[in-house]
Amino acid sequence: MFGAFFLLFVHARGEAQEAEEAQETQEAQDKGKLYGGGALFWSPRVYSGDSLSNYTINGGLGLLVEYYLPQHLPRPANFLAVETGLEFAPDWVVITNAEGDNYLYWVMNIPLVVKFVLQSSESNFMFEPYAGIHFNIPLAKNTHPFPASFRIGSHVGAKIGPGVLFLDPQFSMDFGDSSVTDLSGTQRVYRRYMFYLGVGYKYDFFQLISR
Repeated sequence: MFGAFFLLFVHARGEAQEAEEAQETQEAQDKGKLYGGGALFWSPRVYSGDSLSNYTINGGLGLLVEYYLPQHLPRPANFLAVETGLEFAPDWVVITNAEGDNYLYWVMNIPLVVKFVLQSSESNFMFEPYAGIHFNIPLAKNTHPFPASFRIGSHVGAKIGPGVLFLDPQFSMDFGDSSVTDLSGTQRVYRRYMFYLGVGYKYDFFQLISR
């Protein structure tokens, strides 16, 4: 008799736990996901001015915030996410081959991209192609990068621990000419073509808060 009551108790408790987990999953789907994290990246760049130059030994860092739209929305909205953040990387522009005619400075980027999220239901693999723009804010008075650039790329990652470890290959190009003021006060004009290969980690804030 006691054994039968014990089994009924265990069964009822298991069903209650499953119902609670299902409710938590539904609530998470209803409010979407809010990821935050950071990345380090290698960012080789090509500059086209009076001559062609490149800066291959270049790196930077970034912080990101992503919002994944709720799953109950109609397709394709429930596959979309938006991302913004802050990124810092240097530019080293060689205008001509003349000695001293090169300029090293830092730029802060503010990205704004839309992502299409593809996630396997049988594994933790994620593929997130994206496209958008970023705004360029120079951190030196004599440099004038074009105010905005377009970018395309993708996050490719997998859930590891409490978050997602990802790679971030991307390409970016200014919408117009950038310029730098040389030592004589002359404006030197050039175009920037930027490549990125980042490695980062991001957490789902909603999931962390609910724990």
